[in-house]
Amino acid sequence: MQKIVFLDIDGPIINLGCYGIDNGCSHVRSMMNQSAIGFINLLCHKTNALVVTNSSHNPHSVNKFSTIEGNRVEIAPTDLREDLIRHGLKPQYFHKEWRTAYPLKLSGVNSHRLDAIDLWQVENGEADWIAFDDAIFTQDPRLLLVDFNEGITHALYIQALKMFKVDDGLHFY
Repeated sequence: MQKIVFLDIDGPIINLGCYGIDNGCSHVRSMMNQSAIGFINLLCHKTNALVVTNSSHNPHSVNKFSTIEGNRVEIAPTDLREDLIRHGLKPQYFHKEWRTAYPLKLSGVNSHRLDAIDLWQVENGEADWIAFDDAIFTQDPRLLLVDFNEGITHALYIQALKMFKVDDGLHFY
């Protein structure tokens, strides 16, 4: 059975400290927690899990700008996957269907992150999964609750390894 890491962005990857570098970091995805991304890379390496984003960032491309000869110039927009790769998440760790349909609407009612996970599994096959999120969207123990102030920590990485039945968090590669 495939192993999937459902990943929220604000909180787990763009945590409070990122705002100390760029107050608009979430809006333009200019800053992401390198340590949190490193833990995701290690987790995927050790468990053969793949990442699927489950975030309000899913449908949004972000326009990037650069200053060329003193003029602000727009560069091509990037999607969430491209931005995560730019900040260090290894491309081989993304599932080919790398994002859920969150946020989405089902039957005219705003759905929740768990609905998006369930729908993703219907479309892509059942998964042994965990979710890193700073919102309590389920009582399912596979939700690893992330503190917005901290992002994904070593302790959460070790917890995720154990949930995937891998107990080798002390070694890197």
